[in-house]
Amino acid sequence: MWQRAWGEGLGRVWRALLIVILFVGFGGGDQVAAVRAAPAPPAAAPLVSAAPRVASQAAKPEFPDRITFTLTAESGAAEITDARLFYRPTASEVANLSIAPVTRGRRIELTHIVDMKARYLPPGLEIEYYWSLIDAAGNRTDTAPQTFLYQDGRFSWRTVAGGRVTIYYYSGNDDFGRDLLDTTQRTITKLGQRFGVTGDKPIQIVVYGNNRDFSASLPPNSAEWIGGQAHPDLGLIVTGIQPGGGAAAEIRRILPHEVSHLLLYQATENPYGGPAHWLDEGLAVYNQETADTSLKPLLDRAVATGTLLPARALNSNFPLDPTQARLSYAESHSLVGYLIGTYGDAKLGELLRSFGDELSYDEALRRVYGFDTDGLDREWKASLNYGGDKPVANGNSGGIGSFTDPFGGRTEALLGVALPIIGFSVIVAVGLALRRRRPAL
Repeated sequence: MWQRAWGEGLGRVWRALLIVILFVGFGGGDQVAAVRAAPAPPAAAPLVSAAPRVASQAAKPEFPDRITFTLTAESGAAEITDARLFYRPTASEVANLSIAPVTRGRRIELTHIVDMKARYLPPGLEIEYYWSLIDAAGNRTDTAPQTFLYQDGRFSWRTVAGGRVTIYYYSGNDDFGRDLLDTTQRTITKLGQRFGVTGDKPIQIVVYGNNRDFSASLPPNSAEWIGGQAHPDLGLIVTGIQPGGGAAAEIRRILPHEVSHLLLYQATENPYGGPAHWLDEGLAVYNQETADTSLKPLLDRAVATGTLLPARALNSNFPLDPTQARLSYAESHSLVGYLIGTYGDAKLGELLRSFGDELSYDEALRRVYGFDTDGLDREWKASLNYGGDKPVANGNSGGIGSFTDPFGGRTEALLGVALPIIGFSVIVAVGLALRRRRPAL
């Protein structure tokens, strides 16, 4: 399942704010900032033929530890005094600024290391970078952007691609790779045809051959139960699927769920918010080709014991309690199923697209269906023949029951663990597939 490490919609609010975050980075006084774009050349310092020029430049990624940037530059007018490196994933609007120490001179040779353990980026991203050089006379040169693939160099990656989907994998045969691609493209087609959810940005998927290899790709101090990560703002999914017996079912569990999240994010992206959490997660579960058969019994038991959560409680992050979180997925799936079964695909598609108009949850429901969240809650519960909430003794959740994972009987960790520095979503290795988080910076 996915966890939300930040508040609902935080990443989208970030996109609406034109801000600069400047801080002293890790490792040797390197200064780093997250910026919208490199600053324009100063009006008082126009580019001239004697401005600094680049003789050579290169980038050497060593995932997950570092990226080493090298630069040789010369200036015919004055000593070069300042070298600033801008780099970003090409899918991101936000660039990172790293100021390299410079020994001033007419010719400079730099080796600048960016500590990626301190500034984690996932594998499979295309990175764009350029240098901004300034000399003592105020002349400035921005080099032409260069790109490289930031990939896990421990493995010999194979690529299968089609349309806007690129999948990297190293384990399994051609049929395995084709199944990954076909399942992803089938999901894109289905969401477009049924609900009009398409998106228009590339989708990158990195598939490790087992959880051990995948776990080694995560940031330091990551929880051991994490089975995958996703970055909807980057159009990226990273997971582990072992070829062989059970792989087909796992592919059809994970990829349709996560692709649903990515496409819905792309289709509804705006600075102020997105779909309600129950709608996002419910559609993702509904979209899985391999169903989670454990959800229906949870829902049935909550109906029988009078312990359903209200739909409004599912608008934002799900409860931290594992059993309540599990029930939240079951209810979300049921809510989406009710809307589709009662009002049809077209209406649900209209609801999904309405969030691109920056509507609130209640406004979107009223526009499309004529009722708000509470009205939906009443209709949905009536369709289940729900007898109403019943008192819960001793703080018990109604006997929904606990569940364990196969790695020693621990209760499955579906908790909203905060990851404020890393800012990415995670999937548990076993259990209900892949919960999506709004990205945060």
